Parts: sequence; structure tokens; C-alpha cells
Amino acid sequence: MSTHRLQRWAIIWMSYQFEIQYRRTADHSNADALSHLSCGPDPEFDKFKCCHQQENYDTPINVELLQQHYKDDRVLNRVKTFILERWPSKLSSCDMDLLPFFRRKYAFIIQNNLVYLQSNVTQVVVPNSLHQSVLKLLHEGHWGVVKMKQLARQHCWWHQIDDDIEKLAA
Repeated sequence: MSTHRLQRWAIIWMSYQFEIQYRRTADHSNADALSHLSCGPDPEFDKFKCCHQQENYDTPINVELLQQHYKDDRVLNRVKTFILERWPSKLSSCDMDLLPFFRRKYAFIIQNNLVYLQSNVTQVVVPNSLHQSVLKLLHEGHWGVVKMKQLARQHCWWHQIDDDIEKLAA
């Protein structure tokens, strides 16, 4: 009945160092979720075969909107050209606005006609025209600077995104 549930918990617990100790009920008065397993089978819960991170978000900024704004972004179009063809050995003086991209040139990929930065997670590179909209979305829950940066690092990137977040949330 609870095999799948225990497997999911085991996967979550693998990232922690812990020791399980038995405690009699009389030794503690606080009850937690693990001390109260469900009564009877839960067929809906056990139907799930594995855990997934949701990757499809219904947000105001989607792939189509990003692609539309990419068309007018000179910097990102130059970056896409360099990724597809080849980065120069050094940037010319007219391409100094590409310096933040040039420093990470091997970490960028193109997918769905968009530029992505690959690090621990894959982040979409947001065109300049959408920076304020993305900042507004990041700040929607009135998060502080640290939480906004964490959210941004999971999803998007642009040069000086941290500075923009600090200006907005400060």
C-alpha cells in the first residue's frame, strides 16, 4: 500500500544525514506526519510511479513571447550567431556588450530558438525588453533579495540580474 510513498520519502531523505531512533509515545507529546500513517489504502496516491519536477508553467512569459522579443534583441541575436557559427578568439571593440556572454561562451546552448545558460540548472537568457516583466514576476510574492535571487537562478539569466534584483527589492 505505501511502497511508492516510502520510495519517494527515501529519495528525499537521501540528501540528508540522519539517524532514526525509536521513541515511545509517552516520551514525546508532539505527533508528526510520520507517526500517523493513513488508515486504509489510498489508491490515488499510490498510482504515481515516480516523482517529477513540474517544468511547464502557465506564466505570462512563455516561449512564444520570448521568441518574439528575441527578434528585436541585437545582443542576443549576435550571441546566437556566435553559438551556431563559432565564437571569435577575442571580441572586437564594437562587440564589448557581448563580454558577459563571451566569458561564459561554452556554457550557452540554443533550444527552441532561444539561448540558454547551462550551469547546475538550465536557465533561459531573458532579452533586455523583458527584464522588468521578469523582475515583476520574481517579486510578485514580495520576496526578499535572497529568495528572488534563488528563484531567478532556477529559471532565468541575464547580465547583472543580481544587481537588478537588489535595486528592486531594496
